[in-house]
Amino acid sequence: MDDNGTVSLAKVPMSETWKCLEEAVEAGIVKSIGVSNCSTQLLYDMLCYAKQPISSLQIEHHPYLVQPELIKMAQENDIAVTGMPSDLCSSLNRFVNSGRK
Repeated sequence: MDDNGTVSLAKVPMSETWKCLEEAVEAGIVKSIGVSNCSTQLLYDMLCYAKQPISSLQIEHHPYLVQPELIKMAQENDIAVTGMPSDLCSSLNRFVNSGRK
């Protein structure tokens, strides 16, 4: 963060991010690591260098976006899959931002 409070994004490889998350597992800070919105290719890539297992994959999933190859690949590699419809995400954001409880 700079002096004006602006946060600039850094281009960090997924492998570097994953290594830091694995350190959190090894330190006992977290029990497992999951990912969200990853492609099949990115999961295959992560499996090449991951020391800790990928515990779960959260994806957008509804009748118009089924992603059977991604789900099959995750299940074959013991990765739990959680699906969420895209309209639910936007509905939850509207509810949270409305201040209702």
